[in-house]
Amino acid sequence: MDDWKEGIKESYDRYQQRFQEIDQVLKKLINEFKTSPYEYLNANIENCEEEKLKWYITIGDKKVIISDEDIKEKENANSEYLTNEECNSMDEVIKEIISSKFKW
Repeated sequence: MDDWKEGIKESYDRYQQRFQEIDQVLKKLINEFKTSPYEYLNANIENCEEEKLKWYITIGDKKVIISDEDIKEKENANSEYLTNEECNSMDEVIKEIISSKFKW
């Protein structure tokens, strides 16, 4: 009977770990826009309150959502033509997603 509680705990721990991993990378990348010569772009990141594994990213006058689903899709697409080391870089995956979503 106690196994069901452990299963829920493990699931929640994985969820929290994934959230922290993505959140830290996003914050680090968006903070790069807070220095010269990019500070005029007013980049910002907010957690989506409705769904925890989604973030609102604002750069300039454009606001997009980046989700865990976007990241998993890009990781899967990259794994088809990149080595494990190249496609496992969360920084690179998120940079690709941000670059593709912010086109004016």
